[in-house]
Amino acid sequence: RLELCAAHLLVQLVHYVQSQYSGVLSIDSTTLWCDSTVTLSWIHTLPYRLKTYVANRVAQIQELIPPSAWRHVSGADNPADCASRGILPSELVHHTHWWHGPSWLQLPSPDWPTSSFSLLDESSLDELKPAPLSVFVAASQPPWDLLTRFSSWTKLLHVMAYLLRFVSHSRRQEHHVGPLSVTEVQAAQRRLFQLVQRESFPDDLVALRNNKTCSIKLQRLASFIDAEGLLRVGGRLKHADLADEVRHPCILPKSHHVVNLLIDHAHLQNLHSGVQLTMSLLAQHVWILSARSVVRSRIFQCLTCFKQRPKLSFPLMGDLPKARITPARPFLSTGIDY
Repeated sequence: RLELCAAHLLVQLVHYVQSQYSGVLSIDSTTLWCDSTVTLSWIHTLPYRLKTYVANRVAQIQELIPPSAWRHVSGADNPADCASRGILPSELVHHTHWWHGPSWLQLPSPDWPTSSFSLLDESSLDELKPAPLSVFVAASQPPWDLLTRFSSWTKLLHVMAYLLRFVSHSRRQEHHVGPLSVTEVQAAQRRLFQLVQRESFPDDLVALRNNKTCSIKLQRLASFIDAEGLLRVGGRLKHADLADEVRHPCILPKSHHVVNLLIDHAHLQNLHSGVQLTMSLLAQHVWILSARSVVRSRIFQCLTCFKQRPKLSFPLMGDLPKARITPARPFLSTGIDY
């Protein structure tokens, strides 16, 4: 930075001399010399690429003198070293290098020695600003707001069923009219479970489709993907005389709006059942991770259940009788007849 300040001072001095002799002398070209490769590299760099202190001085230097006017001089040919490194007064009087500069400076400019200097690479400059890095993140598909728009499991299920009916009509696959059928409602439920699993277990679904290892919480359940793309619990009940959803219940996360609606629906449909009964009813067709904690949390938030379990109030006891708390000698109030 001191070398840069010296170059800045030199530019100001040259500009002042040029302004004073502008009407007297015709100056065709100006050459400025510097032996600092770092300073020359800064001068040839755009100011906005540099830090504030260096950028301000480089901008002023480039404004007064173009960077092409700067040339590199070796330390041995630089007369300024005589002052910075010191010289005896007796030597200074007859020191031609100090008074006249290097011998080749008096020659025509085409005869000046060619410097082998090359500008430093920008990566090696200390005063460069950190280059801003623009990162474009490919955002995953945002969650469908339909899943969080409703506060009732029945309403959400019916809306999904009507959407699937509309899609079927648009593709001219099937044509249904009138109330929803049981098959349509079951298809809507499977579709909702698929959407929930895609939001909650995206990496696990990809791993299982590629025959790779999934997360530990799903490994313990021997999870697999069925023909409809649903993530289900494995186990040893393949040959049991039970429905498929009972043998291999669908896996659902513990924290999802749809799961909360499903728990609330089971709780209300069974007359505000307790934690254990609600879990047993849900386990017949779904497997919720950490089910006990999330079911307990949802039931605890039920306003009706809260009103039915008020806190018990215990009345304050009366004062003890005086005879029980007054010190007295033995047999003062009670005697024994032998």
